[in-house]
Amino acid sequence: DELHGCEQRLGELLTVAEDNRATCSRNDIWVALQSSLDRFAPSESRLIMQFMQTNDTCRVALESVYTSLHKYRHHLVHNATVETDVKELRQHVITTLYRHGMPEVGMFHEMSIWELREVLLDLNLIALSRMQIHVILQYLEPNDEHMVDVHYFIRVVCAIIPRLFDAGLLASTAQLIAAETVEIKNIAELRELEAFVETIGAAMPDRGSVRDIDDDPPPDRDHVEKALCQIFQMYDKEHTADHTLLLFDFLAALSSEHVAVLRLTPAEVRGFIAELEPDDSRVRYLDHVKKWVPILFDLRKCKVYHYLVLSGVELLADLREYEVAFPVMRLPSPSESSHASRLTSPDPMESGRAPPRTIKRIVSQQRQSITTKSSPRTGVGPGSFFSPRESFDR
Repeated sequence: DELHGCEQRLGELLTVAEDNRATCSRNDIWVALQSSLDRFAPSESRLIMQFMQTNDTCRVALESVYTSLHKYRHHLVHNATVETDVKELRQHVITTLYRHGMPEVGMFHEMSIWELREVLLDLNLIALSRMQIHVILQYLEPNDEHMVDVHYFIRVVCAIIPRLFDAGLLASTAQLIAAETVEIKNIAELRELEAFVETIGAAMPDRGSVRDIDDDPPPDRDHVEKALCQIFQMYDKEHTADHTLLLFDFLAALSSEHVAVLRLTPAEVRGFIAELEPDDSRVRYLDHVKKWVPILFDLRKCKVYHYLVLSGVELLADLREYEVAFPVMRLPSPSESSHASRLTSPDPMESGRAPPRTIKRIVSQQRQSITTKSSPRTGVGPGSFFSPRESFDR
């Protein structure tokens, strides 16, 4: 199910680039992968290119492109190294966090959910797919200011990633899901039969509908996409030409009762927020909805990830045995002042990245500037989705 959406996107781009011809160049494939960053992670794109085989004219058949995607994913699961070694995985995550601004000296550090998304994308020794990164973001639990403790982040990553690359666990989980799917189908058929019996028994007293309101199917993709666009447009009182909202207003809209009726799970909302790319403290909400709502529904079909991830989050990895040999952050020595320790940490501004508290400061400033204005919010605050872990039941 996950690969189907990736194949469809890649096929559309390659067909347009090659005018419906049966072959394409390696450069066309690379350009198509780089144009689909919501479907393919940077490290994933580089590895996929290694599986593309050319013919005698240095062209790649379009059919072989799809075959190569399946071979690539099969190869990753059966040849994982760092992904299944918790010690090596933990060290790689920590060194990547250093590159993204985490100080080497200290006891406590937080990073925004958006910064941690970039950390996951930058794990170049791990072949995470873009969908796997999105699922991990769904099950991270930021606080009300969208910040995550780095120690908690490392434990979550080291609990989830090894499970995603465990071939035996993947096979057993797929069998479990298949058995549950058959059971759900049988229950649905039984309810249809009961409804039919009740219909023909008109002489009997009306006992009400056989189905509960909770048994009604959730809104489909088109309905959710249109409804979210309308909700964000309602909050866009300035009627901006580029369809943008202040980050604070965007989060407030997601917390409203209008979104609650769409029956999105808290995990899905967290993932939707984690994929934001605020442009000068504003969010292009129409582009964001059209890009990530289809992916949200693709992931609903791929239940194996949620089974694996939810069980991994509930049993976070115990990493204390690795702390002595490779600590997340070393304690400052008596001769080191807090000012000196900050000077030795990487400067995120020099590396072209936003400071760790940028998003937090933006939301705080926008909240203060809006307190005197009327707001169409009818629900709870923007941080209400970051509640304790919920079970995924679909």
